[in-house]
Amino acid sequence: MIVRKLDFLMPSKGYKKVETSIYGEEKICAVYIENNGYCIYIENKEDDMFLIKTEIAPEEFKLDENVEDKDDFINIIKLLLDKIYEDIDIPEYEEEHQEFVFLKIMDLFAKNNFELIDKDSDLYKTIELGFIKLDIDLLNLNAD
Repeated sequence: MIVRKLDFLMPSKGYKKVETSIYGEEKICAVYIENNGYCIYIENKEDDMFLIKTEIAPEEFKLDENVEDKDDFINIIKLLLDKIYEDIDIPEYEEEHQEFVFLKIMDLFAKNNFELIDKDSDLYKTIELGFIKLDIDLLNLNAD
């Protein structure tokens, strides 16, 4: 029999969170969970939180590599940008492009310009629960 405490799976260092301004007070936040993936959402609107399951670190997203994962990430950013812009009347030329936002996010991670989210944070707990549920769903899909 193997017995492990649940927090064995959780990284002890915490999660790395970056945010980038979009327009006015609006920001898109991304959290990197080492060897697990990313969480991306609009600041103060965690109800539209997306989880991206991948083992690709921020510095591994190159121009011609990991294209599928990168495209998935960029498409989620586009969804979040569209949600931000639907309530704001601004000229199209002032809107951020999703690929540019993606590059800014990865650049913030690469420059170690992040906030560390510890396991006492509500955000940490929400993300951890989300990934646990995602892993269970993936296991159920593979069982079928």
